[in-house]
Order: sequence, then C-alpha cells, then structure tokens
Amino acid sequence: MTPEEREGGKRPPGLQLPKLLDVSGISPSDSEDVEEEEEETRYPCYEFNTSLPKENDDGLCIHCRKYLTLECEHLEDFMDELDVE
Repeated sequence: MTPEEREGGKRPPGLQLPKLLDVSGISPSDSEDVEEEEEETRYPCYEFNTSLPKENDDGLCIHCRKYLTLECEHLEDFMDELDVE
C-alpha cells in the first residue's frame, strides 16, 4: 500500500514525504541524542522507604521515604528535574 492509498488520496504537487533515517547499524551508545544516565546524588538525609523490597536500600533518593514529599529537604531540586511548575 502506498502512502497515498493510506491517506485516501494523492499528495499535492511538490509535497515530499520526509526520508526515514536508517538506524539499523547504530547502537544507543553510538547516538549523541541518547541521554546518558546521570550519576545519582546520595544525600545524608536519606531514610529508606520500608514499603520497598530490602534490595532497593541503595541510598538513592528515589528509594527514600521522604522522596517527593513535603518532608524532603531537596524537593525543589527534584521538581526542577521533573519539569513540574
């Protein structure tokens, strides 16, 4: 099925569809557009969230019982990272 058939008609003269980028030989580590994971900051105020499995007790903020609560001393920093206004 051609693109015209899928869209139910013909394209206007001069309109070209964008070319697809062949990414078959590119791994995510090769791409500059892939965001690298930032190293997590560990804060001394960390308190493990005991409702999580014990193997998650790694000191990361996302496993802290205060994370994204009003008790968190760094809430504004996390809200900035989440792009929440």
